[in-house]
Amino acid sequence: MTKTILKFTKHSGRYNAGEIAGFDTKTAEGYIAAGVAHAYTAPSTSIAALSTGADAERGMEQAREFARSEQARLHAQADAIQAREIEGNEKLDARERAVKDREDDVARREAALDQGQATGGTIGTATGDASIIAADQVGPLPPNGATPPTGEGHEGDKVTEQPAKAEAAADDLPTQGQAKKGK
Repeated sequence: MTKTILKFTKHSGRYNAGEIAGFDTKTAEGYIAAGVAHAYTAPSTSIAALSTGADAERGMEQAREFARSEQARLHAQADAIQAREIEGNEKLDARERAVKDREDDVARREAALDQGQATGGTIGTATGDASIIAADQVGPLPPNGATPPTGEGHEGDKVTEQPAKAEAAADDLPTQGQAKKGK
């Protein structure tokens, strides 16, 4: 059974315009008579048309040229990727050096603190810096010679009842965890 190849010019059934399909002769004649398709012949530039040696050589040269151009494109793309990788590695190395410098600085500071505590001295007083008082562990003094805060309700090391708590106790509101008695 031979098939007739048709190219559809309009939509018909499951075939859209521009599609190519093969049918038996009777069905193909029906589509052609309806005006939705016409007979189709393959273009002569197919591989089958390259029958002579000169045509085959021309086709091979075109394939080689395409392969050379693709190889050049891929090499350029690989070079660009490698350049980005080198740049990224340099940035990463710089960041690693910065982290190492910070770690060394922290270790140096910790060693200075350990040395100051081991000798019984106070930090800051060895250089005459009076802004840090290590003896009573209150931290740095306020700037401009202001009086350090003592906190409300504090007397020396003893903590007294806060005035806000005393006022809250005087209220008739229940404190947390206790239910109000009455009603």
